[in-house]
Amino acid sequence: MARVSAACCALALVLSSPASADGDGSNEGADEPDPRRAVAVLSFRAGASELPNIEQRLADILSERTSLAVIDADMARRRYGNDIDGAVVDCAGDVSCVARLGRDLDAAEVLLVGVSRFGDVILTLQRINVSAGAVEVRIAEAMAPGQAPGGDALLEYLRRLMPAGDFRRYGIIRIEANIAGAVIHIDEEPRGVTPIAPLRLPAPNEYDIRVAKDGFVPFEVQAAVPPEGEIFVRAVLSKQEKAWYARWWLWALVGTTATAVGVGTGLYLRRNQDVPIVITPSPS
Repeated sequence: MARVSAACCALALVLSSPASADGDGSNEGADEPDPRRAVAVLSFRAGASELPNIEQRLADILSERTSLAVIDADMARRRYGNDIDGAVVDCAGDVSCVARLGRDLDAAEVLLVGVSRFGDVILTLQRINVSAGAVEVRIAEAMAPGQAPGGDALLEYLRRLMPAGDFRRYGIIRIEANIAGAVIHIDEEPRGVTPIAPLRLPAPNEYDIRVAKDGFVPFEVQAAVPPEGEIFVRAVLSKQEKAWYARWWLWALVGTTATAVGVGTGLYLRRNQDVPIVITPSPS
């Protein structure tokens, strides 16, 4: 019962304290921290059973849509112990106390999720900077009993709470070529010449890669880049041969052969499955 009372006090502090975000909860324009930092998702409930597993749903979205190292409830229990939930409630809304729990979990930030009932169901989300022991952003949403936010709504809450850079994921393309000085285009945009440093690009995505140099047959490939993944492309460029029918010695040979076979004789040349080219010599 004491812990329920503590949770109620914690929620009262959350709702009465000014948020450090803009009035709409937007976090645009803030300095963006490391997009791969560790974030612990912790929760407390003020005697409310609504929104079951809401903290795990939020943790799953962060894992799927960002590059953050997310510490969900199961991982928090393994690192801290099974009483982590009680420890959050015992903090009674004290941000420095929650930050200490974050340090124990080796997290850079804590996403603190609160659920309570004041007529409506109140969902509170706080992003707490562990090293500073301060709330970076705080939002609160009221919803009717029995109403639960869908995945899109939760994603929108998180976008308001977390830095925009957290939702930009990247992958690496490493390109090597057998010749130096070849120009690399990614989706028709020049990116440099070989040899070239690894390219960091938004992911997941598919990219058209072209490696070209005058006098060589261009190398082209489409590559799928996974988020936080890396792909290697080995471009082998070969010397560009002149078209077989443009070689001067071939036409000299054709002229000699045509003269030898006499009037009215047709010379048929075929390259692979192309339509035959017919050369008819002039009368002698």
